[in-house]
Amino acid sequence: MNKKQKQELGQSLIDFIQQEYSILDFIEVCGNDVEFEMDEENKKETFDIKIDKWNVVITTWYKNRGGDDEFPNSPTWDVNNQDVEFDGDGENFREWIKINWKDLRFYSSMGIWKEVYDGYEKNKKKEGE
Repeated sequence: MNKKQKQELGQSLIDFIQQEYSILDFIEVCGNDVEFEMDEENKKETFDIKIDKWNVVITTWYKNRGGDDEFPNSPTWDVNNQDVEFDGDGENFREWIKINWKDLRFYSSMGIWKEVYDGYEKNKKKEGE
């Protein structure tokens, strides 16, 4: 595969994750490899994920649907637009996905119940000690 094909592969994989799962779940799986920046003036958040031979930049812009609350501490702010851009080696990214697929599927399937499940597992381990 040439460089352009690897780039296109990576972008198609991240597009698939965005459509079929949750980009927030993807961010969660990436863990400590995520840098976060809040730009209050332009009402946007940026997550920059750098792992091995690839990186993904997720930029989300918000709009106010009404109200006087300041950004971002209000439920009146909705996502206006989101860009998800891949850069790097798509083959390396595909291998990373294979290794982390179970975690990505777990976070996506559990959704908001993840915290409940984690709490249950921690209590279960304590009881078994």
